[in-house]
Amino acid sequence: MITGLDRFLVSWVRTKICFVNDDPKNAMIAELRLLAGAQGDDFALVWEGVHIAVSFEGEDNPKLTLTTAYDGAARSSASAQGYRAQPEIRAIRPMNILATVERSADREAKRAGVNTEFQTGDERFDAAVYIDSPTRNEVLAQVLNDEVRAAVLALLSMDIPRVEIDVWPDYSLSVSVTRFVSSPTDPTPGRTVLSALAALARGVPRVVATGDKHRNHPLLGPMMGLFAASLLVIMLGLGLYFSVLSGSRCQGDLDGPALLRCVRPGLWGVLVGLAIAGTITAMVRPWMRKRFGLTSDSSAMITGFLVALTIFVTLVTGLFATYRLAH
Repeated sequence: MITGLDRFLVSWVRTKICFVNDDPKNAMIAELRLLAGAQGDDFALVWEGVHIAVSFEGEDNPKLTLTTAYDGAARSSASAQGYRAQPEIRAIRPMNILATVERSADREAKRAGVNTEFQTGDERFDAAVYIDSPTRNEVLAQVLNDEVRAAVLALLSMDIPRVEIDVWPDYSLSVSVTRFVSSPTDPTPGRTVLSALAALARGVPRVVATGDKHRNHPLLGPMMGLFAASLLVIMLGLGLYFSVLSGSRCQGDLDGPALLRCVRPGLWGVLVGLAIAGTITAMVRPWMRKRFGLTSDSSAMITGFLVALTIFVTLVTGLFATYRLAH
């Protein structure tokens, strides 16, 4: 239980560290350590009945991560009334729900039909928060209940970039603080973020795993195929280059002008390949963004596919251009 003395000490520590040294990062970490009665960068505490792990890393780009188990929090309220008394929800686990502040780009993508985002029906929440998840809409509607939406809004209002709900690999609820700003209206931000995360943990409903898996993104197979083909071209192409295409140029001691003469066709070939690959990816990217959307999963897959496509086209066209230049 937090006593009056604890509150005084938290305020005193924050005053000494934050307002004297102007270092809100150290102040928040010191506050959390005091509340946990711990030292070091990794520790845990029980806050408002919820077990929360705290981890701090990085000095130049500091990141403070608070995590709690999804299932542990949900099970603790199994005997509660209301929606918790309903049958358990069945879904693919982890649900991988990411909640971020909705940006103008997200709104434009939805208006253009590029993105199809789940809408809760809560106008205030839907206007402020962007939900990214492979989970079915009917499950999201049950998970993002009134308590969860209120907690997510509270967390995002603290300059937290995103709230993760039931994420891989540890089925956790997690938030990361990357901006540490002093606020005269909130002298104890550590307690504020702990309370908001605890409210989120108490708000999520129990979810039973179906044992199924989320479908792989349709670009995964083509992307891996292009990477494999690129590796094959590298293995065959290097031998072909030195043994056939530039054999007459790569004789004797390869140093200085002789080395340049040996590799010049290959360098020009790669430049030609990059130019062609860049043109192709620039033409394909808009179509892919419209076809697959701009969710975090799709964005990563589109980037990976275009990188693989660039490498493959560069290698193939570069090898062909090398042949033409070497003869």
